[in-house]
Amino acid sequence: MKKLITLLSLLFTVQIVFSQNPGNQSTEPIKEIIFKFFEWDNIKDNLKPGSQKYSLTKETITGNMKKISIDKKGVELYLNRYRTSGLFSESYLNNLRQYFYEIGKTLDSSPKIERSAIIKVDGIGLDIPLQSLEPELILEHYKEGVLKEFAIISNKCIAQFFIPKYETKLIFTLSKINNNWAIDYIGYYQ
Repeated sequence: MKKLITLLSLLFTVQIVFSQNPGNQSTEPIKEIIFKFFEWDNIKDNLKPGSQKYSLTKETITGNMKKISIDKKGVELYLNRYRTSGLFSESYLNNLRQYFYEIGKTLDSSPKIERSAIIKVDGIGLDIPLQSLEPELILEHYKEGVLKEFAIISNKCIAQFFIPKYETKLIFTLSKINNNWAIDYIGYYQ
């Protein structure tokens, strides 16, 4: 609910900015970072195979029982893949870290399970940046996408990106850091 209110506030701000200062900003740097993100998301799991081994969860075994928890070292290795891409701000990385820690709180409050049990941890088996179990629907068609609206205020940007094939409506917020745009947030709009 808090994200929805924040997002609506940002969209309201965007509308005000558009009415005050229409069309005086270039879309190219924004579109470029969004396309670089899609290219990276398409190949991120194939980068340097075997060079970084990590797991987002770990098991603690006691007799016949086990407890699943978030592996904080694994999370940091995972976040480092995002950091080294140069596409994401520290704000995005901190939010992603918090996402995993929230999953960890749920796991910590769960009872131990049989050692032989196989479980799926909610929130981990999806393409996290796109919040989707089927990211290929977006990744195969992002080049058809268009930047619908955007607003730049100082070193911040909010951009609506529309992919017509599946009527996918993405919203990006970005920050300009050292003269380069970095992604702060990726979500969906109505």
